[in-house]
Amino acid sequence: MASKDKSKVEVIPLAESKPSSRITEITREVKITTINLIRGFIEPNSPTGFREEIAGKEGSLIIIRGFGKKSSLPETRIKEEMYKLGLSGVITGIAAGPGNEELEKFVAQLISEVEKYDSKPILVGYSLGGLIALLAYHHGIQDKIRGIITVGAPINGIKAVLLLKRKSGLLKEISPGSKFLETLGTKKYHPNTYHLLAEFDQFVGNPSLINIDGKKIILPIRGHNNFLEAQITAQEVAKLAMEMLKNNLA
Repeated sequence: MASKDKSKVEVIPLAESKPSSRITEITREVKITTINLIRGFIEPNSPTGFREEIAGKEGSLIIIRGFGKKSSLPETRIKEEMYKLGLSGVITGIAAGPGNEELEKFVAQLISEVEKYDSKPILVGYSLGGLIALLAYHHGIQDKIRGIITVGAPINGIKAVLLLKRKSGLLKEISPGSKFLETLGTKKYHPNTYHLLAEFDQFVGNPSLINIDGKKIILPIRGHNNFLEAQITAQEVAKLAMEMLKNNLA
């Protein structure tokens, strides 16, 4: 008997939505930390400064990249969309992210970053970065984050032929049917867990077959890497982050 889908699904129409008129807070600043795949920093000397206060509390995003040199979410666009919602994002960066080693190494780095914050950041993981965020959740940070947003995360695994083309050492862990992915799919996650999925994604597969705790939001995107260029990606991440910050600071 087929298992009952644990997630809720929202399909975003093709027309890009405008920022919510319900949010009228004064301009605030939010720290956005990007965990990179390669050594280096993103805007380490941002002219907007490094204030991390939101209504007297710190609100932060930690963005975990996917596999590959060009697998970063559009931080600048996310920053712009958050500004429209009343948030001014400051983008910084540290070195880390999924390479050819085991995922546990990067989970440990993410946990170490989360523990630096006095208040709760939001984890935003693209592709394999989403798997890292989910895996890290059950390693002692359940009460240390505001929520999780995965973007194009290969929750059901990636076909071996695609992995071999990329010569990834993660082949065993993220192959369909692996013990790692089966375990990941049976766990409960933060109440604020969202999975942004594409209508068609050659890596992730049919979004209707994704069965994991959290709310699924299907975007009118075709192609895995198109998440990185689509404005709607930044809009949805910003909107979800703003709602989490708003609810937690109420």
